[in-house]
Amino acid sequence: MGGVDKSDQLLNKYSSYIRSQFHWWRVLLCHGLDIMVVNALLIFQDFAQKFPEHFHLPSRFGQLEFRESLVTSLLGIEHMKSHSHTVNCVPDFLPKRLNCCYCAAVAHLDAQLHPHVKTSVCCRHCQVPLCLTEKRNCFAKWHSPEGSEARDWSTQNSRKRKLPN
Repeated sequence: MGGVDKSDQLLNKYSSYIRSQFHWWRVLLCHGLDIMVVNALLIFQDFAQKFPEHFHLPSRFGQLEFRESLVTSLLGIEHMKSHSHTVNCVPDFLPKRLNCCYCAAVAHLDAQLHPHVKTSVCCRHCQVPLCLTEKRNCFAKWHSPEGSEARDWSTQNSRKRKLPN
């Protein structure tokens, strides 16, 4: 596949232009931006192949991830999703007690035995059982920046399960 074919294929995958009214200058501007992003991606991929020791990329780092990282670096945002995580998170009660996901993740990350802490509280939005008592507030820790490592471990190890209604 030649360079033009690859560029056209990548341009059509994620177009930044959303048609609302026909303005020729807006179409031209958005297409020019798309071409710049695709060219930057191709240069980045070529550079990452030549010098892999300089990059610690995830296994799947395609055009969408490149665009997201480009926007976050240009705007100076650390994590875009971290702020909107707690918007709809409200504690709810479960019909039966389940193991707390935060306690299990922390125990695993600290190489301890699984504590088997049962709870009847869950997060309605995240759909995970979490402790919510005076002594142990895993609900708050799960939704804080402190709980990001436990959340990542839990999602990677399929600890997020569908809760009974």
